[in-house]
Amino acid sequence: MGGDGGHKGLKSLFEVLPPKELRRIRIGIGRSSDVPADVYVLENFESEELESYTESLKLVSGFLDTFSQYDFNQVLNDYSKWKKSYSGGKAAGITSPKEEKDDQGLRTDGDVHPQAECR
Repeated sequence: MGGDGGHKGLKSLFEVLPPKELRRIRIGIGRSSDVPADVYVLENFESEELESYTESLKLVSGFLDTFSQYDFNQVLNDYSKWKKSYSGGKAAGITSPKEEKDDQGLRTDGDVHPQAECR
């Protein structure tokens, strides 16, 4: 569930399908203080940004695998476990790789999808 978050594709989907019927996994790309959002989201990634998304894509791949084998509630459970391990047990939100300035990068260690691969 949730709103469209300004995403025109989701807004279009919500016109034909109620939000409660959609299941989604959001991957943030950060924000720019210099570039308008509608331009920023269409820009090409820098090579180091693409490298940082490799770990995110591995994690999402594992969540999609879980969804195909079980249900979305299991995905939410696995995400909660990962989020807790990532944030050190704090309730703070997760930032995108572009927003991670003081972090060591996305962690995919632990028992949540260690076998996930990007293909």
